[in-house]
Amino acid sequence: MLAHFDEFVEMELMRPASLKALVDTLLAHPGYAPGIDPERIGGFGASMGGQAMANLLGARLTASLGLACRDTVTDPRVKVAVGLVPLRGQSFLPSFCDDQGGADRVDRPFLAISGTADFTAPIKMMEQAIHRFRGSRYLVELADVEHGYEAAMRGDVMTWTVTFLNAYLRVAEDPGAIARLIRMGSVSGGPQDALRVDAHVPFPPGPDEALTREFYHAALNHFFIASGADEIALILAGGAGPGWQLTGHAFRSFTRLPHSISRPPRRCAASTEPWRAVRTRTSSPRAPRNATS
Repeated sequence: MLAHFDEFVEMELMRPASLKALVDTLLAHPGYAPGIDPERIGGFGASMGGQAMANLLGARLTASLGLACRDTVTDPRVKVAVGLVPLRGQSFLPSFCDDQGGADRVDRPFLAISGTADFTAPIKMMEQAIHRFRGSRYLVELADVEHGYEAAMRGDVMTWTVTFLNAYLRVAEDPGAIARLIRMGSVSGGPQDALRVDAHVPFPPGPDEALTREFYHAALNHFFIASGADEIALILAGGAGPGWQLTGHAFRSFTRLPHSISRPPRRCAASTEPWRAVRTRTSSPRAPRNATS
């Protein structure tokens, strides 16, 4: 392969281009288009197909033995993707440019399922790349599984894949998919599997919701949770003092109690300065004021 690497690169470049052309064809076909929701298109690829899925989502490609980086065809219509034993190159020749740096353009959800005994697509290379992804990202390891697909893997692969796709494509018929995915650690039966990378990026806030983000201060060894754009902007601007950095962790929170919730909410009584103690209390009038928990 190394002797004809330029030809190999051309083949790699053809794959995302072909997949985009396939989506074009399906959406224009009178027999298929009515059954396709263009806002809920997901992709699945195995081996080099798994690499092509990452390219469709934005990953750049190693184009020479000197690790030159090259853009590939991308497709914003593909909202999420799954890669089974996906190729990510070798330590001396990563798929996504030097040190997998070309992977940092992937900002849509991606699930990778890799075998720990796969020497064709080493799991360590997938892990290196997925840590550079900026969207929700998961890496499931299958113990002692080599490069390929066996019948014994079917339950694990399909359970992870369908749950992930239903969760991030927001499939109406499966509203509990995201909650199941967040709780999943493994699938019973088949090869032993485990989550190796588990990073969920919250969906955009809806009505009466705010994005809550986590800060960390290394010198103080202290974490702080800030909710709402104004408070987050204040801390980022140094309004709480220097040294506060975003950790990258976030979740959505309610700005007011939804009508569907009847129990009293937990409220926080805290200083606007992140290093002060935070107390919690219930809004119930029968509870002691500022009761700690």
